[in-house]
Amino acid sequence: FVDTPKKDLEAYLPKVEVAGLKVGDGTKGNSRVTGTLKNSGDRVLDEVEVTVYFTDEDGKPVYEDNKFRPTFSKVWPVLVNSDRPGEHTKPLKPGETRAFAVDVPQGFDVDVELTKVGAKVAAVQFSK
Repeated sequence: FVDTPKKDLEAYLPKVEVAGLKVGDGTKGNSRVTGTLKNSGDRVLDEVEVTVYFTDEDGKPVYEDNKFRPTFSKVWPVLVNSDRPGEHTKPLKPGETRAFAVDVPQGFDVDVELTKVGAKVAAVQFSK
């Protein structure tokens, strides 16, 4: 990977937009969340990590249930070094969008509606 200062990578995070989040049925005990991300910046990306979570009434992230079990997941819609074939192995160029899907644990004792979700880009890595 490119040796880029962390502050430059963090400054790029808002340029990768998450949109179109939808909640459906996932594997047992999970909700399947789908969405898209768009590279609105000017750099090609080799890796994008997205954190997907349920939200409370105020839209704030809820990362665990009342018994401290996780109610979030991470997904890598862009991961050029993946050992699994698929669309995610291609770099994300400026202006491009990419769909993603991930199962998010529902938790057993939660004070949130399991239909309200949010997501944020947690990390990026620039192409060489």
